[in-house]
Amino acid sequence: MSETDPAWYELRNALYAQEYERSVALVENRPELVHLVNGIGEPVLFEVAALGYKELFTRLVAAGADPFTAGADGQGLVDYLSEFENEDMATWVRSQIPGI
Repeated sequence: MSETDPAWYELRNALYAQEYERSVALVENRPELVHLVNGIGEPVLFEVAALGYKELFTRLVAAGADPFTAGADGQGLVDYLSEFENEDMATWVRSQIPGI
């Protein structure tokens, strides 16, 4: 059985369904969601960035998500994006988060 908070999956599913308002509402109701990770140690912010949701990424960072957090494998957000050949988003993240 997974130790991942089911709310993480609820948020991820809302993200995949492109239900932005629902995603924002989930985070507003449970701000700690921005700090949760999935079963393989990926933070919510990694999922949002990988999907290219720039506005939601900005909102999550404003809500307290740490873009400098590494996944369980020690990989940072920009490296994660690069691994999945999402260089456009990696470049955008670098432009938004000084020092990343």
